[in-house]
Amino acid sequence: MMKNFYKYLSRILQFVFVCGLFICIIYFSITRPRVLVIQSYDLDYSWTVDVEKAIKRVFKAHPNILVHYTYMNTKNNKSSEYLRKAGAAVDGLIAQVHPNVLLLVDDNAQRYVGMRYRHDPNISVVFAGVNADLSAYGYHEKGANVTGILERIPLDQTQHILQFFQKNDKPMKIFVLGDKSTTVSHDAKMVQDFDWAPHKVEEARLCQTFQEWQEAILEFSKCENGVILVTNYQQLIDAEDPSGQFVEPQDVMAWTTQHSALPTIGNNGFVVQDGGGFAVATSPYEQGEMAALKAVEVASGSKKAMNVPISSTNLFMIYMNGTILKKHGFQLPRVYKAFAKVTNTYYESAP
Repeated sequence: MMKNFYKYLSRILQFVFVCGLFICIIYFSITRPRVLVIQSYDLDYSWTVDVEKAIKRVFKAHPNILVHYTYMNTKNNKSSEYLRKAGAAVDGLIAQVHPNVLLLVDDNAQRYVGMRYRHDPNISVVFAGVNADLSAYGYHEKGANVTGILERIPLDQTQHILQFFQKNDKPMKIFVLGDKSTTVSHDAKMVQDFDWAPHKVEEARLCQTFQEWQEAILEFSKCENGVILVTNYQQLIDAEDPSGQFVEPQDVMAWTTQHSALPTIGNNGFVVQDGGGFAVATSPYEQGEMAALKAVEVASGSKKAMNVPISSTNLFMIYMNGTILKKHGFQLPRVYKAFAKVTNTYYESAP
């Protein structure tokens, strides 16, 4: 009799234990902080890859936070209809995942998703890679539950480096060149507003087609003492191609390197990765790391997003191709080569 009783009791206790464990698992899953990382672009873009590496490195140290990733792919698709649908698709994912924090990278994610959630009482917004002013997305508004890190071109470092590309002691004429993407329009304004003295911005030209780009390079090359600051060229189309496909970035830089009589300095690392000679770039790793750390702070409940200070670009990276620089007769102080080698962004031949 007693033996059956203990057997019955054991089964009850086992059942209670399993039920308790099941309830704990459900409770943990429900209450576990959730972050949705929304990338404006896709993983075929080196900037996105590097930003995400930094984000994942931070979240790896916080396994209690459940992280989801999605990619809007707006670099390869720029039609208004696609952008609208991409934003709507992310809204659907948000309704499904129920994140506590949206970590949005680059401007398109803010424009088509983030700004709609800036006053949401249940979701906090953390941004990275924002080139525009915060007012463009309403992030400056009182009560907006937003924090993040601004992306700003390291123009002061670029200005310092110009001396090593001068042919004489005369001030240089600066030509800004890029495509007509939203990001480039913000970058061009930054460059034009910066005090380059004793140098001067001669012109900022944004191109729709590869042919316009080629014309600009040849025209700027007529200047005897100038430099071309290359922003972005990922969205140049071939005017002779009825499909409207973007020209391969490597083809753009290969032509530019071969035909430009002026030194070209990129403000993105991919300029060198695509075949350019030199770039002073915002660190994608800083953008990803700082945004992720802020997201952890908010997701853990220690602070509201609006109480976490917004930061801006502090670090920069040097990318250089020694072979291309030598071919064009440019020699920089060894410290730049050492810097690039340490960060694995130095090349001796075409990348």
